[in-house]
Amino acid sequence: MSRSAAILARALSCLLLGRAAAAAAAEPAIELAYRFVPGAVESHRIDSDEQIEMTSSVVPGLRHRVRSQSRLVLTRRVLSCDADAAALELSFSQAEGSVDNGGRERPAAHLEALAKTRISVRQNIRGEYSEARLKDAEALDPAARGMAEEFAASLSRSALVFPGRPLAAGERWEVRRSIRLPIPGAEDFEAQWTVAYRLSELPASPGGEALIQAEFGADVDENRGRDGAILSTRIQASGTGEFRFRPDTGRLVSGRFELTVAGEIRRGDGGPEISHRVTMKLGSETKAL
Repeated sequence: MSRSAAILARALSCLLLGRAAAAAAAEPAIELAYRFVPGAVESHRIDSDEQIEMTSSVVPGLRHRVRSQSRLVLTRRVLSCDADAAALELSFSQAEGSVDNGGRERPAAHLEALAKTRISVRQNIRGEYSEARLKDAEALDPAARGMAEEFAASLSRSALVFPGRPLAAGERWEVRRSIRLPIPGAEDFEAQWTVAYRLSELPASPGGEALIQAEFGADVDENRGRDGAILSTRIQASGTGEFRFRPDTGRLVSGRFELTVAGEIRRGDGGPEISHRVTMKLGSETKAL
């Protein structure tokens, strides 16, 4: 290569690098955050499908399967708010579903009792929930109270949480929190829940939607010895999700996630060890009404 050609090649290279840097610097960024207005009311329809398969060393080879499907219409009312967070009241205007237990399907009658349920909770502008509690819990029957408590606990599992800084398309962030996994027999075990988010698409126009994708994961590997009924628990959870969010209104438009939880629980109770294996598949889709 001649000297003049080499100089020209270097000049073109510098020009291309400069343009790439300028394009990167010009990449638009937005800060995603929830917005709250006192007295504001919004509703979401939530369709869920939960499948559980269990085996036990008590009866080797026997598999027990339960499938629950539900549709809830959740209403969120902003009671009060400040610059950072809001006090919300959650209620259900619709709650119906079915349970298939070993091939026998029946209506999930206990879901109807959720219509009496009120949940108070705080949510900050990043999307994190805290201080969830039932209102008038003593007036609920045990089944409805259990459903409401599980729903309150599930808020943090499936929440869309932002990092509190401007984001460009393609940027990633991670949120970690301690949660209780919905595994029968191991409800008192806490897992370190990790959600890796990615801003896949910016709004195409004012009033448009941002697309956020997510990957969920958690592990529990705990041995309690022989002092308690549960000797050890080994559980893994993983899943994916997708959310659409309007930055101009600060509201969730839609969301969906699929989660698989699998593990083994060993029990003692002072006698022979009993091993239970559980596989759970959860699917949920939320849409603003």
